[in-house]
Amino acid sequence: MNGIIFLLLSILCVGFIYIVHKFFGKHEFYVITVIYSIISFIMSFKLVSVFGININMGSIFSSGIIMLLYYFVNRFDNIEVKRFIAISMISIIVLIVFIWLGILMIPSIYDENLILFRDLFFENIPIIILYPLGLFGTLLLSSYSFKELKKTNNNRSIKTILTFIGIIFVDVFIFIYFSYAFIIKFDAAILMAIGNYFIKIVVISIMYFLTNRIMRVKKVRG
Repeated sequence: MNGIIFLLLSILCVGFIYIVHKFFGKHEFYVITVIYSIISFIMSFKLVSVFGININMGSIFSSGIIMLLYYFVNRFDNIEVKRFIAISMISIIVLIVFIWLGILMIPSIYDENLILFRDLFFENIPIIILYPLGLFGTLLLSSYSFKELKKTNNNRSIKTILTFIGIIFVDVFIFIYFSYAFIIKFDAAILMAIGNYFIKIVVISIMYFLTNRIMRVKKVRG
């Protein structure tokens, strides 16, 4: 069941990119950037077992954010790329601020949900700190790499996949490894990071080929 949900969310992630590309424009891309950023952060607290590997569910939509950045680099100018990164990071920071404001509220004696919510975030402070830092570093590295890839015509697909392998390594080991090294323990975290690394490479490689096909689809309106 977890595998099916993981697959469906991946399809939805790419599907919204297709819909916005075909029927809408740049401003709607900023809307789904905010949505993907918020969802990826919230889901980063969730681990599920897929094919026997403990996968961080935030990986799906964080991969979607990277693919949106790839789209922006190849379709828009550098100002829009910087704006994309800023909007993604501001969305997460604002969400974190609201979460902490909610946590600091004194709950009613009948409000067990707020107590559980508070416990969830206090027990996962490394994720709250490292997720935005890891994503910011990943987006900066990705932005630079995608711009350099635009300059090459030979074996671009192979070079792009190799670039993704390096980007995902940085992304996974900054966020997944160090987060769960503090939350669980170091030896379990390294196994979790390796599993997430290979799964995320597969996910983002598929998204890359699909995004390239999407960019060749004729828009209904520009």
